Amino acid sequence: MIGETLRAARVRQGLSLGALALKAGVNKSTLSRWESGKTVPYAPELNRVMEALDLSPGQRMQCRQSLDAPRALLIEHGAAQTAPVSSGELLRALRVRSGVSQDAAAQAAGVTQSMVSRWEAGECWPEGDKLHALCFALGATEDELLFLTVRAWQQHEPLPLDKEALDSIVQYLDYHDTTPDRSLMYLALAGRYQTLYQERKLSEVEASDIWGIYGYYLSWRFNRHAEGAQLAAPARESLKQTRGPLSIGQLEAVTAAVEHGRHGKQGADALRLLSEVEHRMQQTHRAWWLTCVADVAESVGNLALATATYQDAIYHAPNALTLHSYQNLFIWLLCRNGLYREAHSYLVPVVAGETRPIVKATNYRNHAWVLAGLGERTEGQRYLSEMNALDDAYQLGLDTGGGMTRSRLERWLTA
Repeated sequence: MIGETLRAARVRQGLSLGALALKAGVNKSTLSRWESGKTVPYAPELNRVMEALDLSPGQRMQCRQSLDAPRALLIEHGAAQTAPVSSGELLRALRVRSGVSQDAAAQAAGVTQSMVSRWEAGECWPEGDKLHALCFALGATEDELLFLTVRAWQQHEPLPLDKEALDSIVQYLDYHDTTPDRSLMYLALAGRYQTLYQERKLSEVEASDIWGIYGYYLSWRFNRHAEGAQLAAPARESLKQTRGPLSIGQLEAVTAAVEHGRHGKQGADALRLLSEVEHRMQQTHRAWWLTCVADVAESVGNLALATATYQDAIYHAPNALTLHSYQNLFIWLLCRNGLYREAHSYLVPVVAGETRPIVKATNYRNHAWVLAGLGERTEGQRYLSEMNALDDAYQLGLDTGGGMTRSRLERWLTA
């Protein structure tokens, strides 16, 4: 039903699948699967496509009602937002992440294994000294310890043990949720996915990938590099048990570790890890590996290596989207080091048909930053205004990333 409606609207407007994909920011193959009825869309993606097709309110309601529960209910009606992480869920996820059994956790806390099981199930909660001993044994971070101790025992409905329902909550977190404990929810979700693996409802690769993907997401989205690297540890540990090409989760686990090393000035460890996995890198990921080496090289002060490696990464970019991303990263590296004239040669104009706000806003920021560095303030302010308008309209979060925040750029151009 949804696919038929979307296809009819697309054909009526004379749009190809590729044109609609570009306009809505949704993969072309994904749109094709929707139209053929092979898959059902997630609500955030569906909303973007309906907006791009300018469907009537009646058509939009019809499409939303056709979405299957519980996914649509979780996303559209906010069920996911009513599921703050519970103390028991988080405690269990910490234990799974650290690879500690319930028996070992019980010994650390001086209680029985059945008592630890009851804590994780939310039936009761440990006393302060036992909780602190357990958190220490499980390697809890400062934020995790703060949540478990200061907020005391929080009991909520347990997370579902169904992959589709868990995926729905992840979708909600990615697109809608803004609560401060969002990063802890990712950890709790990873623990639930691990349970699915233990019940043989997920493959070993899928289970390992979850930790790597979430770890990198925590590092990249929230700039919590130490926690991201720790969260990705199970996927990184799986590198020792596998010999073939890196999976997506392992790749992102390595990325999380490299980000932590780069920001924590532990560049030597990060470079060593990159060297160890180079021979397992698929050719399509070669350019990614090069950008990681470049970032670490910059962090240890080897700007010549960083510059040469980024140029190599741009040359090996497998597609236009990746090329655009690597150009952005290289421009930021050059600007961070005051090489504005070199950065200017890598600037590209905003494509007239580009509809993705984040792509347009990033391009505007690049221009504003480079022009500010070259002393062309009037032109730089014009690009800054364009960037700010998009950031305000779509809440893109451009006040982080790249080494130049929105607020600092504004001060620079208006000083």
